[in-house]
Amino acid sequence: MLCIARHSLFSYIKQQEAIVKKTGLIGYCGLYCGRCPAYTQTVANLAKDLRVELKRGKFDKAADFLAKIPPFKAFKYYEQGCELLDAMAKVRCGKACRQGGGSPDCKIRK
Repeated sequence: MLCIARHSLFSYIKQQEAIVKKTGLIGYCGLYCGRCPAYTQTVANLAKDLRVELKRGKFDKAADFLAKIPPFKAFKYYEQGCELLDAMAKVRCGKACRQGGGSPDCKIRK
C-alpha cells in the first residue's frame, strides 16, 4: 500500500513540475512561448539551413539564368529573398520573457 502511495505522490510531483515548466513559458502578454517560432527557433534554423544550401550550390547564378525565362521571372527577386532568409535566421529568443528573455522594448512587461 505504501508503494502505491509513493508512486502516486511521485506522479503528482512530476505533473506539477510539468505545469510549472509550461506556465513559465506563458508571456506577460498571454502568448505561449512554447509555440512561438522565435522561441522554438524552428523557422530560424530552417532559414539558415536553406541559405547555407543556396550559397553552397551557388544558386545565385542559377537564379540569374532562371529570371530570364518567363515562367521563372520571380527569380529576379532572388537577392531580396536571400535578405529575407537572413532576417528570418535572426528571429531567435533563447528565453521566455518571464525567464529574462523576450524583447527589451516590450510595453506589456514594463
